[in-house]
Amino acid sequence: MDGKIRPTFSSLTAPVYDYLSKRCLPQSSITYGTIEGTDGLIKIGGCGTGFLLVKREVFEKIPSPWFSFEKGGEDLYFSDKARQYGFDIWADMSVLLGHLRLDPVGASQFLTQYHNTAEANEFLGEEAITRDLAKFLHKTKTYIKKKI
Repeated sequence: MDGKIRPTFSSLTAPVYDYLSKRCLPQSSITYGTIEGTDGLIKIGGCGTGFLLVKREVFEKIPSPWFSFEKGGEDLYFSDKARQYGFDIWADMSVLLGHLRLDPVGASQFLTQYHNTAEANEFLGEEAITRDLAKFLHKTKTYIKKKI
């Protein structure tokens, strides 16, 4: 793995990756890669937390905040912090996950839905880069391929 953000859906993420890589945003210590041909449990550096089972002892041992929008986002922040406190992160490769939505979901949809609201302004902040990224994402087409 080369350490670059090039996941399975690189055709979807390439424009965003190319944009962000020019901006030198904070990165997580996790190396991104695609894992293929594996079934069962594997040890990983980190993952998205949309579908995640966490033992209670993790939250008891790790001081809050457990989530923060730094170092690659709240998902990877949690993964980094869990590893720092001695916990392993495992992925069950036999489970196929997706989003249960009828329409594509992404940053542009979030920004459209919450445009000029207190929640969006708090999320984006006042930095020029976040405003610039919001405009870029709003113009980027989003595609979802249904996998059966």
